[in-house]
Amino acid sequence: MVHVSRAIGERARVASLLLVIVTIGAAEASRLQPSSSPSPSTWPSLRLSRWLSSSTLRGGAQAFLPCLPIPIDGLSLNLGRHHSFAQEPRAASLHDSIELSESRLAILPNPRAYSVKTAGGFCEWVEGSDGERICQFWDGVVKEIEEDMGIRDYHLAILPNSEAVRKELGKPAEGAPFVIMVTHSLRSKRPGPYGGPAQRVCMTCDPSVEVSRGVWGCKGQGEEGGVLASDLHVGGGAPGVVASFDAKGRDMFVVCPSRHRERLGQLSPAETEGLWRSVAGVLREQRMPGGETLGMESVVVNHGSLRTVAHLHAKIWVTPQAFDKARSLWTPKAQRAFALIDSMAGRLGKRPQGWAQAHAPSCGHGALVVDRLPPQAEQGELFEQLLVRCHDFGHVAKLSLRPKLGSPHMVAVVEYEDQKAASHALESFHMSPLGASRRLRCVWAEPCECDEDGECGEESLVG
Repeated sequence: MVHVSRAIGERARVASLLLVIVTIGAAEASRLQPSSSPSPSTWPSLRLSRWLSSSTLRGGAQAFLPCLPIPIDGLSLNLGRHHSFAQEPRAASLHDSIELSESRLAILPNPRAYSVKTAGGFCEWVEGSDGERICQFWDGVVKEIEEDMGIRDYHLAILPNSEAVRKELGKPAEGAPFVIMVTHSLRSKRPGPYGGPAQRVCMTCDPSVEVSRGVWGCKGQGEEGGVLASDLHVGGGAPGVVASFDAKGRDMFVVCPSRHRERLGQLSPAETEGLWRSVAGVLREQRMPGGETLGMESVVVNHGSLRTVAHLHAKIWVTPQAFDKARSLWTPKAQRAFALIDSMAGRLGKRPQGWAQAHAPSCGHGALVVDRLPPQAEQGELFEQLLVRCHDFGHVAKLSLRPKLGSPHMVAVVEYEDQKAASHALESFHMSPLGASRRLRCVWAEPCECDEDGECGEESLVG
């Protein structure tokens, strides 16, 4: 009985000594660790104190000691196995994030991600960075969005660090070569890329597919049926990347990994580097008549249900004026292909009669969003044209214009007093030209959830 008591007392003294060592080590490590490290409360001291109150008197020390690591000044000492090893260093993050609202997040490269030579813009950053830095940056961005925040459906737009962006973000945007805007909580329900007839084929995986089938899910009329996905290809893409002009005739270029991928997180390091180098490569390749590089307005990558095409693709938006000047230098074959798909988009992109009324908001209000207005729409003549066009369909209670972040276009919010007039306007506006614009995009304001004053809410459209 005496021997048993001595044994228990000895074990208790050893356990008490260990608790002192753990407590001192935790305090010292807490002083040395950065604020972002795990709290010392998660370390083994808590486990040991709980063990002392129960396991010690049952002789459980021998079972516990082999798995008790004690962190001291950057080392992890395992008393049971009698060896030490350095903690694995964490890679420094190359980006900072700012939560703008419940649905919007801004991500900025921090000074570790770029040098003075790469601070001119996104293309300069890509061209001045090695592959390891490009992959480390994008791995961190995707990890924060998808793993840390658990967001799977989102709209990602890379924007130049313009005055409009700095006005929204404030001082944190100063010096950053570009800004990433993530819209991740759209309340409107979107069907995603699957289910429609156009998505049974992939124009990137099979460049011999007719564009009419790949985009609209039908056979093109006459010469339209002879335009293949390969006819849209342009130069500037890196190995393993397909670059083309837009299959709907919009003022943009598109780059995609040649292998079928659906998310940025699925890309290999080589594919990640190649995708972003291709953005810069296409803009360098597509030069205007004066020889200057085509300027990027934004690069848009949609994920999850916000996509209309399953294959991962980055849309490089440029201004209509720059696009037209660059297109004037294309080969006659490429220009002919563009003219055919532009005509096809105008014909097949029309919504059926009655579509607007069928999708009208249940609140009865008539707020519309008119998208893809040219950048100068707020100036004089174009604004007057828009105002006259709007009043053709009924009395307009309110009309407001705003820049659209992530796109070179302006957006107009038009509120009609009568929903029937708004429905008529929506069907007439959709895919109709105005001034120097191509085709307008007109939709019901989303989400249409009335506030306490009975006014419909607004939400920015994604490109």
